[in-house]
This record gives sequence, C-alpha cells and structure tokens, in this order.
Amino acid sequence: MEEKQVRRPQQKRSLEKTVLIKETALQLFSEKGYFATTTNEIAKRAGISIGTLYSYYRDKKDIYEELVKEHYEQTARQAEEAELPEDLPPRQSIYLMLAATMQSHFVNTAFQKEMAALSAQSEEMRAIEQKYRGNMSLALEAMLEGYRDFYRVSDFKTAALLIQTSLEAVVHETVFYPNDYDKEKVLRELTDMFCAYLLKPEYQGSAEAQAQEE
Repeated sequence: MEEKQVRRPQQKRSLEKTVLIKETALQLFSEKGYFATTTNEIAKRAGISIGTLYSYYRDKKDIYEELVKEHYEQTARQAEEAELPEDLPPRQSIYLMLAATMQSHFVNTAFQKEMAALSAQSEEMRAIEQKYRGNMSLALEAMLEGYRDFYRVSDFKTAALLIQTSLEAVVHETVFYPNDYDKEKVLRELTDMFCAYLLKPEYQGSAEAQAQEE
C-alpha cells in the first residue's frame, strides 16, 4: 500500500494549523486517553476538516509521536539552559537536578501519565518514547561527566540508566497519583540515596547539612 503523503508546513498559516492540531490532540489525549480519542474528534474540536488534519499527519499515532518528541526536546533544552555555577558542590547539583525533574512533571501531567501508561502497555508506543527519551540519558551522562573527579562510579552510561529509571519511578508515584507524601522530604531522601551511590564518601554530605548550608 502506498504511504500517505503529508504536507511539510513552511508558511505561517500551515505552522499555525499544526500547532492547533497538536494542542487539541494533547487536550484530548490528556482528558480521554490516546486509544479513546479519534482523529475525527481532534479535527472537530480544532475546528478544521478531517481532510486538513490528514494533510499534515498520516494518523493519530503520527500526532502522538510529534507530541512525545516535543516533550523530550523541551525537557532536554531546559536541562541544557539551566546554568549552574561552576563551583556548585556536586551534592547540590544532584539535588537541583532532582528538583527540576520533579517540577517538570507538573507540566502537562495528565499527558505524561498517559505516555507512561502507553509505554507500559504497548511495545509500539514504548518504541516511540524510547526514540526521544534517549536525549535525557545523554544530558544526564553529560552532567555526570562534569563532576567526574567527585564520583566513585566510572561507568556513567550505566549510572545514567539507574538514576533515570529509579528517579522516574519515584517521581511518577509522587506526582501522578493522589498521596500525602512530603515532596521536599522525598527530594532530600533521593539526594541522599543518589549521593551515596555516586559520590566519594568525602563529598556525600547529608540532607541535614545541606539544609543548614541553604
């Protein structure tokens, strides 16, 4: 079967159309879930014809992938733009990284929750997320490289995997579901845990010591 040809937006009007489609799909995916949303619903709420939608996107999955791509690009960009002082102690840099990660999950929370659920349910959807999630692993590896002299670990690729997956599990549980967790305490304890794993003993410090310094 011949693959459906889609338009590559160049003009302002076309770019605005794709933004409208993505924003509308984001709303519906967040409200109803990906599988319960149809392209007809997206077009109707966006106030465009279904033909216009299909001129820019092959199907619903195409829109979803674009949203996942933009989510991870924005998250990676925020990490890169966060200018930390060069003399910042490694413990504090770890704390700030954890805090920024948790804070990022309060933006489009419902969509991020749906994205995590889809990746757990479907290999196809997981493959879409993994294609762009790798950018975050690379950014984390780069951060670890910057403090190489302070770390007792040397395999930063494996360290990035362990940190990213365990951090996401805790943040998802803390942010995605109703609970009475003290989020600041969660951050402090996570900092202790990751410092014990990453840092040489003389650089580990403690949550209490950091609180006093701040």
